[in-house]
Amino acid sequence: FAVVAYFVVFDFGLDRATTKFVAESLGRGEADDVGQILWTAVAGQGALGLIAEGALLATAQTLADHFLKLSSSLRGEARTVLSLLAALVPVLIVTDSFQGVLEAGQHFGWIQCLRTPAGVLTYLIPVLGVSLNWALPPIIACVVALRVVILLAYFLICARLYPSIWRVSFPKWPILRRMLTFGGWVTLAAVVAPILLYLDRLLIGTIVAVVSVAYYAAAADIVQRVGVISTSAGATLFPAFSALGGRRDHERISYIFQRSVKFILLLTGPVAAAAFIAAPDLLRIWLGPRFAEHGTVVMRLIAIGITFNSIAWVPYALLQAVGYEALVARAQLVLFPCYTGILVVLTAAFGLIGAAVATGARLTFDSVWLFYFASRRAGIPVWTVFSRGLARAITAVAGVAACSSLVNAVALTTLSGRAAFTAMMLLVLVWALWRWALTSTEREYVRRAVRRTAG
Repeated sequence: FAVVAYFVVFDFGLDRATTKFVAESLGRGEADDVGQILWTAVAGQGALGLIAEGALLATAQTLADHFLKLSSSLRGEARTVLSLLAALVPVLIVTDSFQGVLEAGQHFGWIQCLRTPAGVLTYLIPVLGVSLNWALPPIIACVVALRVVILLAYFLICARLYPSIWRVSFPKWPILRRMLTFGGWVTLAAVVAPILLYLDRLLIGTIVAVVSVAYYAAAADIVQRVGVISTSAGATLFPAFSALGGRRDHERISYIFQRSVKFILLLTGPVAAAAFIAAPDLLRIWLGPRFAEHGTVVMRLIAIGITFNSIAWVPYALLQAVGYEALVARAQLVLFPCYTGILVVLTAAFGLIGAAVATGARLTFDSVWLFYFASRRAGIPVWTVFSRGLARAITAVAGVAACSSLVNAVALTTLSGRAAFTAMMLLVLVWALWRWALTSTEREYVRRAVRRTAG
């Protein structure tokens, strides 16, 4: 499945392009165009999927005989499995097109209704197969059949929501060309992002010591999990911005932008503050005193960067949604060598702390340049965002984190005392954010959302 994951990148961003173009059509009230856009995307992704399938079939024997280090008795079975997985690649890629349609219409409930059982059964089928003494090829064949059924379910749901999908249309080259152009820039940005994410670990292992990577990665991974909140928000904001951009509703875009930035910070800020305050105790309890000794400062520095970077997903989604995907990709390409140079210098000079400073600075700068371009190119009044409670929220998070960490380090000597004081300060932070960062209208909106969630 790891091999399949690599070959699925052959979609060249057409899944996200499908979301954008369908959302724009829906925003303009042109739902009849959804079918044409979808079948154009399916044709493009199907062709790319078949190319990927052919590439995997062509390399299956080489992978089985030389790269997987298998005994001769298992190589034949491995080739069969890889051939079956090759058939799975176009199915997964085309499924992304139909999922993109549901994302464009913001039907995330339907996506979860299909994604959850598909994920569970993908792992459950091998378990059942092993218990029934099946060989590996039949197990993989069942997984492929499952994914075909999931694809059919996506098709039926999409066609029910958008009847124009029942009319299978020939692909239109002008639409496909625009989608490939958009998807190419999105793919480029998506390729650079994981390199930036893991480059610090690679250079620490090269410049400092391999053992230091464990100290650094453990501390960094804890706070980077906070990003799940903002990435999930970005996934929902992208189709919303695309739809609003399709009908040129700049006032509504600005309203959603401002509210999204504030609420993401209100969700991630207290979590990042808790990680900042509790870093030494958390690392000591979880991994031991050596990890606490080497990882506390790392964790705190990256927590600062993550706090600012969490709100960067809003301008990131906006710029891609309103046609500035090339700008985002080019900016990341420019950032990559600059960050690499700074990271090398600081890591060589200051070790783990230097790497954490470089990473925290990159995460913060990502937010700065994305907000800058959102203001200059997309016309978002960024300073208005900060004047409407966001600056007070940032100040509250920073003040509570700094003061609590200082008191814990200087005045409190027991773990229970530090835990109680930290919990109290986090409650103070939540109260301060509720009173100072939110307007009365926003507080009422939160109350209604909580009541709906509760029942």
